[in-house]
Amino acid sequence: MRTDFANLAALVVCVALGIVFALGVLPAEPLSPVPPSSAEEGTPGVRWTTDARGVAVPVGAYRRIVSLNPVADHILLQLVPPERLVGITAHTGQDHPDAWRFGSRPQVGTSRDIEQVLNLRPDLVIASQFSQEAYMARLREAGVAVFDLGDTRDAGTTAENIEVLGGLLLREAQAARLLAAYRRELDALSRAAAIRSPGAGIYLTHVGGAWFGGTRGSSYGDLLRLAGIEDLAAAGGYRDWPQFSREQILMLAPPLVVTRPGGRDALCGDAVLSQIPACRSEGRVVEMSAGYDSDPGLGLVQAAAELQSLLQDTASGLNRSPSP
Repeated sequence: MRTDFANLAALVVCVALGIVFALGVLPAEPLSPVPPSSAEEGTPGVRWTTDARGVAVPVGAYRRIVSLNPVADHILLQLVPPERLVGITAHTGQDHPDAWRFGSRPQVGTSRDIEQVLNLRPDLVIASQFSQEAYMARLREAGVAVFDLGDTRDAGTTAENIEVLGGLLLREAQAARLLAAYRRELDALSRAAAIRSPGAGIYLTHVGGAWFGGTRGSSYGDLLRLAGIEDLAAAGGYRDWPQFSREQILMLAPPLVVTRPGGRDALCGDAVLSQIPACRSEGRVVEMSAGYDSDPGLGLVQAAAELQSLLQDTASGLNRSPSP
């Protein structure tokens, strides 16, 4: 039943595209070197690459790319001519500090918005590990190439993503330049962090009544490292994005906590957690502005630079938050 529906949807899309081509709205040339719907693995003259789900996807100069991956949004904007990026995630378009860079591009809410994606007439969709396979299969049935970029968690995966997208889109030279610039910026931040000694601390945020950290294996671990902070959560054996109990936070006893706006009041206003060193006069709770700190991709550079600046501002030991 689902296949019949997908085939019908594909037929409707093909008829609609035929009408658009007849009106001369789109260029008459094919959208990619080999249309994904007709390409099969082993086709002579076609190069292939495999995505994070093990799906073979033809390499090519795709001309209408829709991104369902917030990290890919920013990488694609620097790899391909801007007119080729025809759709981005709603997260990037609405919540990210660099949303202005994407102009008025259409925004896709979730991977479930299949009709919205198809209306953008993509020849390639960049998915994420959170894109549901059932919906990605429907896009493939409609003749659209789908590439899951895979894990996007820290500086290491961002570097891999840049190289992978460069190869997929035949933009290797552009990817090499972007990767070199990204690594230079990270190296500069590391050198600046080595000069300062802000001490030990943790990243902590309050969500839905629970406390979550970010440590080794995540961009938050990179954020602390690039700011020169000794990560107490990593030293305690935690990884990735642990959920902490109040008792675990008390045991870590951080003299420094990096958090999001409002985090200080939630932390130090708690009857139990107000006892940690960070909430005392000799400690520090540093609130970062929302946006870059939760970007595990290229935004890590701006996040680390902001944190270094905030740490310098609070170096006197006063427990205060940045001005709004």
